[in-house]
Amino acid sequence: MYDWDFARDGERIVLPLQGYIAVNDGDAYIAAGRAGLGIIQAAVIQVRRELEKGSLTRVLPEWKTDPLSIYIMYPQNRHLSTKVRVFVDWVAEILARRDLQWTTGDEAAA
Repeated sequence: MYDWDFARDGERIVLPLQGYIAVNDGDAYIAAGRAGLGIIQAAVIQVRRELEKGSLTRVLPEWKTDPLSIYIMYPQNRHLSTKVRVFVDWVAEILARRDLQWTTGDEAAA
């Protein structure tokens, strides 16, 4: 279980949470929030459509969290294949073209 941390105007709060369900899939996590099983904390890119449709609602919009990192991993002892290089370049281009917010604090939804 991960603690949730939020920041606003120089103030930081860490909330230790107890979870009643555990999932290892982002879609299942969002579905649990849509089903009313509790508050979720997700990146806006994951829940943008649900927020627009009204199936999820933002809570605590004035609070932010630190940005999340995205990693692409591959075996170091292998030559980086053309397919992997093209994929990495494609993802980087998509992220550079869009104004996507990948932080979680203002995307907490219920």
